[in-house]
Amino acid sequence: MAPGKIKGIESLLSCWQMDADRDEKSLVIPDGCRDLIYKSSPGKRPVWFLSDLEDSSYQVPVAKGDVFRGYRLRPGANIQSEQLLWSLNGPEGKGALPHELTAGDLASRLESFTELKRELDQALNCLASDVSSIAQVANLLGVSVRTLHRYIWQGTGRPPLFWLRLARVRKAGRAVTSSCSLAESLAEIAFDHGFSDQAHMSREFRKWLLITPSALRGGGTQGVQLLERGYG
Repeated sequence: MAPGKIKGIESLLSCWQMDADRDEKSLVIPDGCRDLIYKSSPGKRPVWFLSDLEDSSYQVPVAKGDVFRGYRLRPGANIQSEQLLWSLNGPEGKGALPHELTAGDLASRLESFTELKRELDQALNCLASDVSSIAQVANLLGVSVRTLHRYIWQGTGRPPLFWLRLARVRKAGRAVTSSCSLAESLAEIAFDHGFSDQAHMSREFRKWLLITPSALRGGGTQGVQLLERGYG
């Protein structure tokens, strides 16, 4: 079952796959999403698990022969984690192989154990738009800042500022790496994306992406991942 064949699930953003051909440490940047991941390693039981919502980039040890199949869920998707994983791994924790599941089987599980709440999705989209503050977002949504904070925190486990900063750094990162912006200075990109100055943007890049804007412009795995689907 190829990952790309799962379509039409409201909470599903995209699918991906990775077959490791060597031992390495793979860098993963925060994208505002949680992924349902199937992992198979030589000589070990396959397993399904859910990634966490990350606050910074991190490295994942990968061994030659490891197989990963990922199903990226939309930012803010409500996931009944225990039920979803039990339905895939079973009581003994032995995960079903991808080819043992039809597209309909996996779609049924995602539909049963994940949900995308319209109001939360709207609020997150607003935070990822060209806004300058949490107060502006609250005003656009017609709620108080306190209400917005409580709603976003309850729905995602992160405050509104997390989402505002993540979207801003991801959009700025794409601007830094895109060919059409190579003539644009880093200071201009910082200004265009709501940072107080270039130093502010650099601090945010190091915090979230573990790289400076100038280094990102020179290439790297962060730039590739920023072009993949995610938040912001």
